[in-house]
Amino acid sequence: MQTDVHRIRCSRRHREDVCRLGGESETRRRVEEVEEFVIKISHRKLLVGTEEEEEKGKEENDKEDEFAIDPYFFDDGYSVAATTGFARVWEGASVFTDFLVQECPNLTLRKNVVELGSGVGLCGVAVAIANEANVTLTDLPSVVEGVLRQNITQNSTSLTENGWHRVIGPQGGLARAVALNWEKPMDCHHLTASEKYIDAVDVIIAAECIWLADLLDCFCETLNILFEREKKLRSRTPQCFICCRDRSRKDSKVKIFASEEMVEAAFSRHALAFDVMREFPSTIEQNRCVKIYSLSKK
Repeated sequence: MQTDVHRIRCSRRHREDVCRLGGESETRRRVEEVEEFVIKISHRKLLVGTEEEEEKGKEENDKEDEFAIDPYFFDDGYSVAATTGFARVWEGASVFTDFLVQECPNLTLRKNVVELGSGVGLCGVAVAIANEANVTLTDLPSVVEGVLRQNITQNSTSLTENGWHRVIGPQGGLARAVALNWEKPMDCHHLTASEKYIDAVDVIIAAECIWLADLLDCFCETLNILFEREKKLRSRTPQCFICCRDRSRKDSKVKIFASEEMVEAAFSRHALAFDVMREFPSTIEQNRCVKIYSLSKK
């Protein structure tokens, strides 16, 4: 297991100081407070060999990051979908974290958030710390037990009830890990014990977790179930924001990776309205980008 340090800067906190001039007029001054949080994220080390071979492999892996060597391939609970969860902080997750914390903090500020496909948990943990949110981070059971719960714990100060951890920071929110397998979608009326913890959802987020074509339908089905459940219980549907990076190969005959067209077609197929909020050029592949979507039920 390898642990990396991520520094998250946020400047979302403003206040207005009112200065009275001669008792007649007012001057409003906006004061920006910049804060920096250090988040520790552990992940499984995929690259094997000597240090020189690993460094060379790391450079190549940054360009073709879906072809990393995984020595845990034969572990119990392993799946292709779980490889991204164990492995590292992916480009989309890093971009999405900055977007939610620095650019648009009000989307999740002090809200109840569910993250789908949390992986190593950078995005969800950062939102809990910087935006004072209560975040339920979810992924496959093997990912939750293998890395996600550990990353929540090592960025927390205390454990409260129902598995909630008080995260670091002067006004840190709460975070907890819950196992959720999209291929076994939740039943709105018969929730399992762990799924009952996914309650009062204001916002759903997901960071670069629908990278395989086979994940698209079960992801959208899970999203629709959460929408339906919240509408039934609270007469409203949560907001939803996700990010995707197209990893498909145009010249490939086998459509393993989800292309941008396949992702948007899946949204439409499952009656999900979508808007592209932002596009960020990829730093890994030329002519590719990280797209941030807002999703809602049609």
